[in-house]
Amino acid sequence: MTVKEKQSQILPLFKKLTALSPEPLPEAERDARLKGVGALPRVRLFSCFHDDHLGEAQALYEVLYEAKDFSDFINLAKQARDIVNEGLFAFALSVVVLHRDDCKGVVLPPIQEVFPDKFVPAETINRALKADKQGTGETKVISIQKTGNILDPEYNLAYFRE
Repeated sequence: MTVKEKQSQILPLFKKLTALSPEPLPEAERDARLKGVGALPRVRLFSCFHDDHLGEAQALYEVLYEAKDFSDFINLAKQARDIVNEGLFAFALSVVVLHRDDCKGVVLPPIQEVFPDKFVPAETINRALKADKQGTGETKVISIQKTGNILDPEYNLAYFRE
């Protein structure tokens, strides 16, 4: 399997992570190796600096990393995607892809594309969704309303405060 084919199977795992699947896999049909992951509820904020979160991410990493081949890895990742917290999943999957030998050359999407809501104000996302629903087919640029002055040193912290 080529790197391009592998990438085409991995990239969809990062799309719409915050959306739940229509019908999650019943617990009885899940792979036994995924037992014990999913303690951190979905939608909660994930931080690799929180010991419990990091422990769960490490457990998921080990399950995915130890998959016997690439197709087993993808199957486990697809199941885990609906079980675990979305931030934890993106973190663990990214680390696994960077370390597995059969994933060499696969390019991961930037985190701001995976979780745009964490980098772009909600008001801007809502305006973009509204413009998209109008369906004119044209490319539209939605500008972010920034406050402040770039000459003010405090402005450098505006991203973290807004």
